[in-house]
Amino acid sequence: MLTTTLPGFTDLTADSQKTFRVLLTALAEPGKLLEIPIQLTVPEGLTLACGAACLTLIDFETVVWLPPTLPGAVADWLRFHTGCTFSSEPSQATFAIVNDLEAMTFSQFCWGSAEAPEDSTTIFIQLNSQLDTQPEQLQSGKPVVLSGPGILGVRTISPAVSPTFWQMWQQNHAAYPRGVDCFLLGDRQVMGLPRCTKVQYEEVA
Repeated sequence: MLTTTLPGFTDLTADSQKTFRVLLTALAEPGKLLEIPIQLTVPEGLTLACGAACLTLIDFETVVWLPPTLPGAVADWLRFHTGCTFSSEPSQATFAIVNDLEAMTFSQFCWGSAEAPEDSTTIFIQLNSQLDTQPEQLQSGKPVVLSGPGILGVRTISPAVSPTFWQMWQQNHAAYPRGVDCFLLGDRQVMGLPRCTKVQYEEVA
């Protein structure tokens, strides 16, 4: 019998509603830095923001992919609180958690189809996955400029990701309406990157 000693939301209805509103705003206003205003005890390997997003969006009908570097307690916690199933194939996942961008390519995941673009994978990218004392990784990288739906003019962001990530993102954006959607997650903060968002950046030689 599968059990976990870690609770889920303190107030299931209120906490899930608060988190859902934040996640919805994050996708509606790409690149806007938002905080998830709840308390939650998460297993080692998850940030509070990622754990809250998982409990809000994942349920028994979804398939989740976890990287092999995450502790087994993460799968136990998610299965216990959401009833989700897991796949070892990223392309089969409805949701995926990534904590090592160097080991990730967007092509691993499902991009949907022209007939059903909504069948694509949504990726939770943890930038503070070790919960250490480093500066907030959603604001400590090189600036890039976003444009597209939900952005009045342009918006400049600076998450700590490499130029390779932005190159992959440009390929992802070019495939619209196919492609993946992402949430960049810090300890308590979240930033949305839907596939319709265009990114401009300066390559470093």
